Amino acid sequence: MEIKNIKHIINKIIKRLTIILKEIKTLPNAWLYVILSVILTFTFFIFTFPYSTLIRNQLQTMGENIGRSAYIGEVDFSFFGDTDINNITIILKDGSEINLNNINLDIGIFSVLLKNTVNGNAQINNIKYEKDKTSINMVAKSDFDLRLSSISEFPANGRIKLDMQNIIANGITVKGFDIPPVRFTSITANAGIIKKKITIESFNASGPDIKGSISGTIMLAQSFPQSQLNLNIVIDSSSSFLENYRILLNKWIDSSNKIQLTIRGSISNPNIDALEQKNEAGSNPGSSGINARPESGGDPGTDWMEKKNGRRPIVDPPVKPEVNRQFTPVADPVNEDNIEEPE
Repeated sequence: MEIKNIKHIINKIIKRLTIILKEIKTLPNAWLYVILSVILTFTFFIFTFPYSTLIRNQLQTMGENIGRSAYIGEVDFSFFGDTDINNITIILKDGSEINLNNINLDIGIFSVLLKNTVNGNAQINNIKYEKDKTSINMVAKSDFDLRLSSISEFPANGRIKLDMQNIIANGITVKGFDIPPVRFTSITANAGIIKKKITIESFNASGPDIKGSISGTIMLAQSFPQSQLNLNIVIDSSSSFLENYRILLNKWIDSSNKIQLTIRGSISNPNIDALEQKNEAGSNPGSSGINARPESGGDPGTDWMEKKNGRRPIVDPPVKPEVNRQFTPVADPVNEDNIEEPE
């Protein structure tokens, strides 16, 4: 089709619309009907739009980005109230499973649709992670203000606050050792997100078994298990959970009674290292080894010097006790030949 023909068709359509509008003006109450039609169209969009289907589809896409597959249960959307989701199940690529039950969302739907911004709060009454014999259960709630690159991707920028309660971890194995059940009363966290990089500003865990904190960053990847970790963990070594392992952990306990761990690598393949401590003199009571000072009552002549190969004691040679050298005369030996017999 030639360009001249296309221009002719467009001009014909415009002229036809102009004629229709002029005819509408001549009708009584024409503008009232136009306004009512706009209002009804907007009302239909607001109250009858399939939001539940939209939310389910987007959650399905996000769940598949995190793991291998995802199942989204019933979504009860309310325009003026909270949105409830009865269940979300995500199967990760390693076969482990995450179940979220009884989810309550309070978010601004217009900001999601028009600005790709999610702000509000959420409460999940039961979160359960399962893999083989390992299971973790908790209750969580969150306040967030997130901006998305697209509605189906991970947040690119924003802030998030987490509050987790009644955390119970069972069946955890570390390097072949079975760890007894661990309980946390609460875990609170604050984090900021800039260009898909999560910076953990505070992360504090407390409970009857163990206490600690986490700081560092998580760089989000398109595939969530490939996200990169750069985390520092500090654990209070006086926690009751570690009491039975204190002898084994002694070389990792620093002068402030803390154990420091680092986690690097990806979420799917993390690398955990412990910072081994070089105990300074007198830092740990009862410590032993080349870095330990002698106990009270030791040789006062000990001199501590720093050597290139470590700290070791240089001891002055012991002083021999002074001997009382008094002269005692000794009789001359008797010569039997010189002895005269009595007459």
